[in-house]
Amino acid sequence: MKRNFNWVSTGKSRPPPPRSKINYKYQREKHKSQFLLLYSTRKEVHLNFLKTNHIMTPFGHFVILLNTAASTIVLNMTPKNPVAHVGDRLVVTCSASQCVDAVTFSWRAIFDKPLDSPGQSNESASQLVFDPVELKHQNLIVCEASCGIEKTQKTATVKVFAFSKDPVISGSDLLTEGQDRELTCTVPDVYPAQHLVIDWLLGDEVLIGEEHPNLMDGDVVQTVTSVLKYKPKAQDHGQTLSCRATLDTDTVPKDQQTRKTVASMTVQYSPRNVNMSTNTQVNIGDSFTLMCHADGHPKPTVLWRRLEQDGHSVVAGNDETLLVKEALWSHSGQYECVAQNTVGNLTAHLTVNVQGPPEKPILRLTPSGELKEGDNVTISCYSESGPHGHVALRQVTGVHLAVPRTKQGHASTSITIQSLSIRDSGRYECEASNPYGNKTSYINFTVREHLLL
Repeated sequence: MKRNFNWVSTGKSRPPPPRSKINYKYQREKHKSQFLLLYSTRKEVHLNFLKTNHIMTPFGHFVILLNTAASTIVLNMTPKNPVAHVGDRLVVTCSASQCVDAVTFSWRAIFDKPLDSPGQSNESASQLVFDPVELKHQNLIVCEASCGIEKTQKTATVKVFAFSKDPVISGSDLLTEGQDRELTCTVPDVYPAQHLVIDWLLGDEVLIGEEHPNLMDGDVVQTVTSVLKYKPKAQDHGQTLSCRATLDTDTVPKDQQTRKTVASMTVQYSPRNVNMSTNTQVNIGDSFTLMCHADGHPKPTVLWRRLEQDGHSVVAGNDETLLVKEALWSHSGQYECVAQNTVGNLTAHLTVNVQGPPEKPILRLTPSGELKEGDNVTISCYSESGPHGHVALRQVTGVHLAVPRTKQGHASTSITIQSLSIRDSGRYECEASNPYGNKTSYINFTVREHLLL
């Protein structure tokens, strides 16, 4: 800083040497107001004085008229609290004011860590650049500034963090109801990991909260994993599962402290909640439709089976909808809806009742053709008459009767006559009946007399 000196003689001493022959400077020590005056002609003379402007020299007694007001350098460091993410670029600026001359800057670290940057300076400011930011740059840094003989300094703490990636959830895509499963949440590249908190949430419900799990020792960027042991339920299917990671430290800006990942839970469960048609009544010849639906994941397939009277079953369809365009007597009976997937199966039942009058009976002779005395013959009667139908076969004028039989809607009976005689000739009647009506058919045959040759 430039100072103007005025030399004044105070007595009978000789005048001072010419100005061009005097070299001088002064130094103000901070907090002391003590000055050092140096000037010379042929010989250099050092004079120290404290709070005075009176000087005795070989030339006489002189008074130095100085502006003795203190000069203070003002330093500002921006940002005041440097915080940076590992891998980013951080610039710390140290600027000086209230110094007329050019300012000299220097940077140093308090702790035993390298700065790796000499700083870039001009007359009034200096920048310390970290590019890229590393963990070793976390330190207390000092900016020193010199303005002439005056010095001052400013300090700041550089804080470093790493938390740039969202959590990764694994294991939530294929769960089975009632089976224990370990779900993992992995948070990559975290520092300082000891401040990390991981929360598991199902919807808005917190399942578990875990602080700094599975940490390695040391000042390192590391990947943190949290494990959730969970036994899923069917109602969890399609629910949102979240992993929320919070780096709970003032090192990290508030808007960067939390990262969250949401996944949809896929839960396999066996068929349930069967919704099917009720017991059905249908007229013979009409159409009817049966429906069967069940919840489950994977989506259940449906198989329709019709139970026979002998206990066996036949496949009636393989879709949720079973359509029968024309109801026959054989469609009467009990039906099973079997819903099944890879986890399990469920069976439900209903009954179909086909109603209507019986069909006209059919009468047959075996063997057919001409009958003679001594032959054997079987008269059979058959009718589609429903599960509650039956047939009756008899000789209209005679003694022959038949025992009726019914099988899955088919009513039938027969009469076998051994060694026919003339009196077996005549009219035979078959009547089919059920709760909705009856129908009758007839057959006539004549037994020829056996001729003796």
